[in-house]
Amino acid sequence: MCDAVASKNLQDLLAPLAKAVAIASRRAQKVLKDQIGRGSCAHIFSLADELVVLLAQPIDVIAMKVPVYVSQDISKRVNNVARSMELHNHHNHRLGAPIHFASHAACLAGAPEALPVHRRANKAKHEWSVTAGKERPEHNDGNSNSRAAGCWCHELEAR
Repeated sequence: MCDAVASKNLQDLLAPLAKAVAIASRRAQKVLKDQIGRGSCAHIFSLADELVVLLAQPIDVIAMKVPVYVSQDISKRVNNVARSMELHNHHNHRLGAPIHFASHAACLAGAPEALPVHRRANKAKHEWSVTAGKERPEHNDGNSNSRAAGCWCHELEAR
């Protein structure tokens, strides 16, 4: 059996499983909503939803994805960082060499459209709300220019 046929057969087997997971998840949500209240255990059901979406993907996509579980308070940030890392990896492969800064790799790879993705990732990693009553400690690392030197894309950002 060739790979394409095996892949199609596997997808045909997984489709009913995805439907069964979706139905079971919705039924469990209804029971919990009726007994405990709306939104109870939402993060658990998001895992079930993630599984349903994953099972609907082509088998080669399923094989390349790995779930990552993080605390709920940073979960939305992680998606931005992961997308940036995927692009950074793609640009490094395109260039044939590892480039330290993601935005610099995007510039060198001729992909200025990736810069907003990297900005969102940097914001996700570095911009945190201040705890009430505490001031931000002073920090000076001696580097006033954190942007990659000589990268023409940063001129586009300033516009």
